[in-house]
Amino acid sequence: MLSSERLIQARAARGRGALGESIDHYLALVRGDRPTPAVLAEAAEVIGPLRPSVGELLARKALEQQPLLPEALHAMADSVARQGRYAEAVPLFRQAVAQSGRLSELKDAGTPQEAQPWRTRYPTVACPACGTVEGTLVHAGNASRVQRCYGVVDPVKLWLRCDDCGLVRVPDPPPEDRLPAWYEAAYSRSPDTHNPPAMGPALYRELMQGEAQVRRLLERFPHVRGGRLLEVGAAFGLFLAAAGYQGFDAVGLELATAAVQWGTARLGVDLRQGSCPGDVPAGDYDVIVLFEVIEHFLNPDAVLADLARRLRPGGVLLLSTPCLDHPYHVAAGYDDPMWSVPGHLVYYDRATLRAALGRAGLREADRWFSDRHLGSVMVAATPV
Repeated sequence: MLSSERLIQARAARGRGALGESIDHYLALVRGDRPTPAVLAEAAEVIGPLRPSVGELLARKALEQQPLLPEALHAMADSVARQGRYAEAVPLFRQAVAQSGRLSELKDAGTPQEAQPWRTRYPTVACPACGTVEGTLVHAGNASRVQRCYGVVDPVKLWLRCDDCGLVRVPDPPPEDRLPAWYEAAYSRSPDTHNPPAMGPALYRELMQGEAQVRRLLERFPHVRGGRLLEVGAAFGLFLAAAGYQGFDAVGLELATAAVQWGTARLGVDLRQGSCPGDVPAGDYDVIVLFEVIEHFLNPDAVLADLARRLRPGGVLLLSTPCLDHPYHVAAGYDDPMWSVPGHLVYYDRATLRAALGRAGLREADRWFSDRHLGSVMVAATPV
């Protein structure tokens, strides 16, 4: 078979998800007569996720022939990161995305104007929990493989475990004045992940999910029934609608304009634009809810402390967040999509989340697996 025909078949098999067949074709190509650097890099990209040492070898061969080939640099970075050599992977990732806009926006890059090389570096910040700068890299990858970065957040995403308190964080997060731009872009231009569910079964399922969470809250803490409820990061207001239906005086806070407009117009919920802690509506609350939100804050300790002060005696803080020692995350490893969400800045495990709640004057009262996102836990906390 001619090399050109083999390459066509390799790509066709890859396109229909037949990875085993695709890898067989790529292996035949690279064992053939003088494969080009581009073919070696493409083979490394496909084979690396399943056989990282082979992907690394193929990428090295491509770089020997063409030292700055972006696709080979990226495949090399991905392969060595999958082997746990994160510090070695970081400069390779940065070289690749600095040369190629495609590699800066691997997911649905859109027009060439939207997929520009990324050369910006944001400053390193200290751990928001304890102030320590030093830490150990626990992950490095290209976040744009999971969600668009929109030229606002760095596609090269690093995760550092604090050497002091153990919190896992992004060491070089986007500045606060850049994050709203990413959220606005995500809600207005990413219909697959940031639009409201379509009318019909999808919307109904999310409303049912919200009602089930309200019922579990009331089963565990019946004294908060009919009380005042605040949801931070309320998105389109679906949980707010379920809480209001069950008798809560519910108000929500959301950063994205499109989400606020949809929730107020379509659901009629009290949904206000803003962030925490500065824009929290006045007064105290019986229940404060943060679903998949706390990991988005640059200083989650300050947010938890402020919200704890807004709880009435006997009040409940209910939050869900990705958990690093959740069995799903442990099983997914390097390929857990949560590593790549551009807006996520901190991750907890059970111990570090319990410690964060304690610093805010809260005590964990209950914990269970959350069905809101893969690998997330739901925690209910009450004032100490």
